Amino acid sequence: HPHKWVFGERGSLSNLKYLPVLVVEKLEADEVEIQVDATAANFRDVLNVLGSYIDRTVDVDDFLKTNPGPIGGDVSGRVLRFGSNVKNFKVGDKVWGVGSDSFGDRVVTNQHLLVKSSNRLSQAEYAGLPIVTMTIEHSLVNLAHIKKGDWVLVHSGAGGIGQTVVQYCKIFGAKLVATCSSEEKRNLLTSQGVEYVFNSRDPEDFMKSYKTILGEQKLRIVVNSLSDNYIPYSMDLLDSTDGIFIEIGKRGIWTDEEVSAEYPGIAYHRVKLDHMIAKQPEEAGKLLQAVNRRIEESELHTLATKEYDMKNAIEAFRFLQSGKNLGKLVLVNGHNNYNTGVQTDSNVAKGSVIITGGTGSLGCHLARWLIMNGYQSIQLLSRSGKYPPELDDLKDKVSVASLDCTDREAVNGYFEKLNKTPLGIVCCAGVLRDQMLPNSNDVEDLEKYTKDYDL
Repeated sequence: HPHKWVFGERGSLSNLKYLPVLVVEKLEADEVEIQVDATAANFRDVLNVLGSYIDRTVDVDDFLKTNPGPIGGDVSGRVLRFGSNVKNFKVGDKVWGVGSDSFGDRVVTNQHLLVKSSNRLSQAEYAGLPIVTMTIEHSLVNLAHIKKGDWVLVHSGAGGIGQTVVQYCKIFGAKLVATCSSEEKRNLLTSQGVEYVFNSRDPEDFMKSYKTILGEQKLRIVVNSLSDNYIPYSMDLLDSTDGIFIEIGKRGIWTDEEVSAEYPGIAYHRVKLDHMIAKQPEEAGKLLQAVNRRIEESELHTLATKEYDMKNAIEAFRFLQSGKNLGKLVLVNGHNNYNTGVQTDSNVAKGSVIITGGTGSLGCHLARWLIMNGYQSIQLLSRSGKYPPELDDLKDKVSVASLDCTDREAVNGYFEKLNKTPLGIVCCAGVLRDQMLPNSNDVEDLEKYTKDYDL
């Protein structure tokens, strides 16, 4: 049964519980359900669980200011099923993108928020990319129109956002200034070619050091995630007529009116990617497509990734809370890398698997699981011979034949007509009745008719 990390009330990471959840019975037309391989933990998730999340970018709804919804967002996995409008994916496709409530086995998301994975990165590496790369693609390319020679400041340069900004500045030839909170993080940034690295824990020291080393050098772009005096100090460093301040933080941020009053010449953007994802999935999907192209063209690369098992989410959250992380923290499910125990070598494509009682719930579940694990042809046997609607997305790989497995003559005739030896036979046929077991030899009959097969 699918499990997820959920919390009944906010206030402590110990409130997180790994519990079984209900399966979504019917998907909407644009929805895709995936089996989660990996999902990234973001600081927003920690604030969410702790009840410290305050989103001042929400202008009217006080509830949404402090209740951002379920945890999770970045995800990679394999397609399980999809709605009627979905044409670009098939069952078993490896995908990555955005899906809310992703800390578990399964997630349902909009088709526009997913793209197919390639072999360039692992599924865990893909899971660390979606939200940070989409955020910076939107911020630096769409809003700031970054270009060669621009001076850019990014706060918390060793985190996921900061590390992504480092890559974008290299792509466009911009000059980067960064802040960080430890010597280890400073060493990481300098090893990546960042020449100017300042203090992200003390705004007074940051400003003094900047002025000492860079003098009156003005910035064109600031990507901010810090609060308090870092905000006005960073705005002071911007070009007063061409400066662009990108706010991705959620705590202590300034309103549009506050910025206009103090810094009228600065373009101020509060980036609300989560709002775009929820309300404009197609627009958010365009960002994901752009990021994916950069990966395929070797412009963007994986971020430093620290992996945890999905069942150790609380440990991962505590490490993220400590502020010691470099790059991204990713939680990986045990089935990652497709070690499901099923042999899926080249012989799999050469035969079919027969499931008796195949149109019932158990048979349908098994058929989907086999397809997910590489089997290409499934034949379902049932008395009615009707195709189960829950497998409509698998009609190219799953077929149905009408057969009463209690009719020995019919069973014998079915196997005599088979053109090819099946790879295997699974008996899911059965009848539920409150009575003594009858003398049934159905399974023995199947064994008799298939004893010469190399199953």
